[in-house]
Amino acid sequence: MIETGSGETLFSDLRDEGAAIDAAAAIKESESSAQPSRRIDEMAAQQLIGRTLLAAATLVGTALAPALAHAQPASATTGTMMNLSVRGELRGDGTRTAFLTCEPTGGSHPFATDACQELSNVKGDFNQLSGGHSICQLDHRPVTLIATGNWRGQPVTFEKTYSNECVAKAATGKVFSF
Repeated sequence: MIETGSGETLFSDLRDEGAAIDAAAAIKESESSAQPSRRIDEMAAQQLIGRTLLAAATLVGTALAPALAHAQPASATTGTMMNLSVRGELRGDGTRTAFLTCEPTGGSHPFATDACQELSNVKGDFNQLSGGHSICQLDHRPVTLIATGNWRGQPVTFEKTYSNECVAKAATGKVFSF
């Protein structure tokens, strides 16, 4: 063996060179075999974490399922949520629908604030609605107005057919104006 000034050792004969090559190969092999083993350990840890999280989520879901099965949104139990429909009764007439919430006011109804105020004035009784006085033609194009849902936590069902849309609006104000 011959040492260089930089601390390296050179092998002086072939036998020592072969040993050095064998030692270098053994080091490389141990390094390369350690990497797949490390990857396998990391994959196993990730799978274990994933399975633990899945088990925890399943337990939480199972524990909450009975409670959530009977739960209702707060607005369904105390507020107002209604599906409203205007259905033309003649061939080719379509159906228009809107969703109305009050307390807080919202939904897809274009006049939600006015509709909620009109319903509030009659305590949610659709039969007491009035849109004021109106002059309507005597056209016979029947429309059916339908409301289903809750008014301040109480179930509401309303369905009534009017001779035409003008008469329906005169009878119900902004509630079915969409």
